[in-house]
Amino acid sequence: MLVEAILLLFVAALLIYLVTKENLPDNVPKGPLSFPGLGSLGSLGSLDYALYLSDMRRLRDKYGDIFLMKMGSKYMVYLCNYQLVKEAFSSPHVVDRAQFKMLWFLTDGVPAGVLFTDGEQWSTLRKFLLRQMRTLGMGKSYMEDVIMKEARKLAKDFEKRVDKPARIPKSVEVSVLNIVWRLVANKDYEYDDKKVIDLMDLMHQWFAYTGPMVLPDFFPILNYLPKFLRNYLLKEHILDELKKKCIEFTKETIEEHRANLDCDNPLDVIDQYLIEIDEQQKNPNGPQFKSDLDLTATIFDLFRAGFDTTSSTLRWLILYVASHPEVQRKLHEEIDSVLRSDEEISLNHKDSLPYLEATIYETHRYCSFAMAGLFHQTSKDIQLGGHTIPKGTHVYACQALCHEDPNYWKEPEKFQPERFIDENGKFKPQKESFMPFGIGRRQCIGEALARMELYFFFAIILQKFHFAPPEGVTLDLEPKQEPLVHYCKDQDLIITLRNTRPEE
Repeated sequence: MLVEAILLLFVAALLIYLVTKENLPDNVPKGPLSFPGLGSLGSLGSLDYALYLSDMRRLRDKYGDIFLMKMGSKYMVYLCNYQLVKEAFSSPHVVDRAQFKMLWFLTDGVPAGVLFTDGEQWSTLRKFLLRQMRTLGMGKSYMEDVIMKEARKLAKDFEKRVDKPARIPKSVEVSVLNIVWRLVANKDYEYDDKKVIDLMDLMHQWFAYTGPMVLPDFFPILNYLPKFLRNYLLKEHILDELKKKCIEFTKETIEEHRANLDCDNPLDVIDQYLIEIDEQQKNPNGPQFKSDLDLTATIFDLFRAGFDTTSSTLRWLILYVASHPEVQRKLHEEIDSVLRSDEEISLNHKDSLPYLEATIYETHRYCSFAMAGLFHQTSKDIQLGGHTIPKGTHVYACQALCHEDPNYWKEPEKFQPERFIDENGKFKPQKESFMPFGIGRRQCIGEALARMELYFFFAIILQKFHFAPPEGVTLDLEPKQEPLVHYCKDQDLIITLRNTRPEE
């Protein structure tokens, strides 16, 4: 019986090998050993950010700045050098996204939205969104007023937590969401709005379980497991719940806009999108703006992009200055030298606050929130770094490794805003090997807005408050055990009103 079982396993392994065997070019990048039907076992398999980053460093040290791996049926190339990333993402043949149906769960696997579509569908929608967001105020004085209003509200909420151990509140996320949501839907939310808080919590669960949820895209056989097993192993029930809530949320938002739509006076991106849908009914051959389903996916893309990355970066900013009192002291001194205690910040003050800007940049570099960015996919065979990258290969830019590359950053392991200050005390941005918003044609469309948000929120919070760990406590700056994104751990801080503190 044992012999028959071993023989059966051998035959099954041979069949898998023959079915999955591909004739790769001889000069593809090197990488760890790949097993038929399974891929490169034990490599980059951790769902823990720190362990995943450690694996990337180990593989880079072994195979170089470009290495190839396989997971199930998918080949993946990791780029660990800024010049390689720049060359790859400047190519028109590395613009597409990897075809993960899990990311189109709202549209039942049909490509939709702006984050994970390709070709004309993506480029037309991206141009439309950029145009509308600029028209509606992104980067202009109107948005300065909107952000200031939210920053004042957030400061008031922080005041409720002073002089006692308190965690950074969820109001940070809602405030950041309200900025982009003002552009997208001409609406904002109260901090205690249960519907929005529940939806954000569910999205955090979705981010946390992205690893298991994406496995069927690499191993299609998993789609045939019974539903109860997919729920247990792949957390598919979380995806189902998120889909239900997102459909309800976006349907309600779309119906409200359609009922109040004034084509001569559109108020937000959704109004403009609905007008485009109506216009393109006259052109049925056009690939964009066809249905509410496309709009639903776009709304969800903007919703999740609107609250997560910027609010998480703001949390890291607060934790880093609380952990580095000398940095916080310099920030307070700079703000006090520029602003009176009763004076509010504006964009006109930006050139006078170089250390503030430098601290924001250093936080982007140091935390590397999106460790490998969003994945690209080659649309044809390309040459990169002396290697052939086959068509259909997933391409990952290892931002975290680029942000710690000693060829560009002196003592990269240190949190040091001074690296962005020149010899004259002026802010000195570094463009090479710095890409928190991505690089190339897929660069984040909300970068200008995110930079404005962080500048205003961080300055107003620092002008009013001092942050420190509780006495005798060292803050934990290691990320949560979640894949690919660098979320900080929830922990207590002592928040103090600066006008009640002794001189620093």
